[in-house]
Amino acid sequence: MCNQYYVFYIEHGAGGAGLNNSLHYSLVDMSLPGNGTMVSPLGDIVAGQKDILLYNADNLGEKILIVQQVNTENYWLIARSNTVETFYSFEVTSSGINTTPIPSIVSLVPYPPAPLPFSGNVQTFLGWLAINRDRDIIGEANGVYPDVRVYDFNNLTGILSNQEIILGGLNYVWDIPYGLAFSESGNSLYVGWSSSPGLKLFSSFDVTGGVGTVGSTISDYDISAQMTGSSDVPRAVVLGRDGKIYFGWGGTTNPQNQLGVINDPDNLAVPNIIVNGYTVTNTAELGLPNIPYYYHPNNFIDTLAGGDRIICPTEQATIGAISYDSIWSTYSWEPAAMVLDPNNAVTLTIPLSLDQQYVLHTIHACGDTIKSDTMLVSVSCILLSVELAEFSVSKQDNGVIVDWSTHTEKNSDKFLIQRSTDGITFTTIGNVKGAGNSQHLIDYQFLDRFPAGGINYYRLKQLDFDGSFEYSEIRTLNYTKKNTVQLYPNPASDVITIQTPNSNARSFTICGAQGSIVMEGSILSNNTEIELSELNSGVYFVYVLDKNAKLLHEEKVVVHKQNK
Repeated sequence: MCNQYYVFYIEHGAGGAGLNNSLHYSLVDMSLPGNGTMVSPLGDIVAGQKDILLYNADNLGEKILIVQQVNTENYWLIARSNTVETFYSFEVTSSGINTTPIPSIVSLVPYPPAPLPFSGNVQTFLGWLAINRDRDIIGEANGVYPDVRVYDFNNLTGILSNQEIILGGLNYVWDIPYGLAFSESGNSLYVGWSSSPGLKLFSSFDVTGGVGTVGSTISDYDISAQMTGSSDVPRAVVLGRDGKIYFGWGGTTNPQNQLGVINDPDNLAVPNIIVNGYTVTNTAELGLPNIPYYYHPNNFIDTLAGGDRIICPTEQATIGAISYDSIWSTYSWEPAAMVLDPNNAVTLTIPLSLDQQYVLHTIHACGDTIKSDTMLVSVSCILLSVELAEFSVSKQDNGVIVDWSTHTEKNSDKFLIQRSTDGITFTTIGNVKGAGNSQHLIDYQFLDRFPAGGINYYRLKQLDFDGSFEYSEIRTLNYTKKNTVQLYPNPASDVITIQTPNSNARSFTICGAQGSIVMEGSILSNNTEIELSELNSGVYFVYVLDKNAKLLHEEKVVVHKQNK
């Protein structure tokens, strides 16, 4: 119903900060007259539907995330335990709320008591949750513990898995990562936080490699000079409908009437972060609206149906918003006489003899047009496929650059960049969006930040919108790092090798992201293999020492285990 809305909230219970927090909701009907003090209708809470207890079997943190379920009109409401490493997903449909949550149990080990000045189990109480564009990765900021994490999210089942701590080892006295948000493309993640006395930061992460590789891509942007007070820190961080990321900031003694903005979040080199971005009427400090997330793609016909189609005369072409999210929407085509079903998102053209242009309007059930897009169907028998003009790899100081270009593309969804160390078994290390349909030269580039030592084999896997694919030729590059000590592969899964030619290395130590030693041992040959079967997915630091315990080499290693 267009007039009814659920309002979900965490009720702060008795017993100190972060204790006895339960999940509640109220149902609001905007067609109700309200309290009668202003012009009707103003909306009101439905009788008997105020402050309904939904869940109190566990102490919950303040974080709530609403995620559209696949491409339906259903949602997941995700809440977070504050006593153990567990999330709860509640399904919300047109029939109501399923009061039995689906738990995602990362760990059942209870959190220890929080350090002063906090009380109780509040490690994950403060902070924020965010979801990426594809709705398959969830980010989490914990303002007290403190750390930042990402998880794989199964949108069909509501299950979170494969936790990776991407910002850890922080000090609760001054390190406060509170808010975070993904860019509109979903390729970047930004976290606002303070670090050590007086340092105010935004940290960005490239998430295209997936959970298990995110932490190694961190870049920091110092915004300290833009802050006006020593207690000012970035607070809530949200993605706006205009593709920009907004954040509140201020301290308990210095609330601000300025709203910060990240103008170009997909530009990791220069995101253009402005602290004094917009003046607001009152103050913007701790919180910002927690916007429910659903995505209406730009140019959705071109993106999801393959764009401009080329057919032969008298043939029929399938056009429309294939897999487009249909939340509360109906559709209308122009010209209606030229399509078989003008009220459907996906339709067939009648036989054509001339070029024809179509417009698809997506109409919200409450009456407003939320999207319109145009598609050109050309009548021709010239069928173009993806044609590579160039494909090369080259060594750079910070990794290996993979370059390629295309003369033409037809129904091109994306390119998967794959790497191998033996030329047989390839692993996908990233992806780049294709052009859909193009008949002009387009250049692409991808940076492999963690090539293996020795021979690296690269190839492209080009995917079409219908799922078909083809591989490029293989390119090779011998990558030798400047330091005589080399670690590979990185990212790793079950084994890493420490290669120490012409080195007096004698031992190694592996530490977790928070500095604790998780493994150590001796180096007895120039190629020492280390089993990682006991380690979880995450970021680790490997230190190679000589016989006098002097540090020869240190390197951040990402461990990514698909099924762990």
